[in-house]
Amino acid sequence: MKKNPKREPKGDTRKVKTLTFKATAKEDEQITKAAHRAGMSKSDYMRTSCFQERIVVIPEGREILTTMQEVRNLLRPLEENPAVKTIELQLSQITSKLHSYLTRH
Repeated sequence: MKKNPKREPKGDTRKVKTLTFKATAKEDEQITKAAHRAGMSKSDYMRTSCFQERIVVIPEGREILTTMQEVRNLLRPLEENPAVKTIELQLSQITSKLHSYLTRH
């Protein structure tokens, strides 16, 4: 029995198809800028835009991280209060995730 060479095996994730579409020069520029801001290629940006809910870009991420660390430092003297302790722990977790994200990109 002959195998169909064009048929992709189940679970194959190789990119073998090329998609093309027309766009205005302005749309191309917008897509290029958006992909650059997200630190992605245009192809990755378009696939992600199509198949995920949204792409979030934090241009001032390092400033946000610094501010969150400052807030944590201000809360430390109040850690005896259980509510403050919970907030400080949540800020710590968010800060850690943001730091991990920023160091990867």
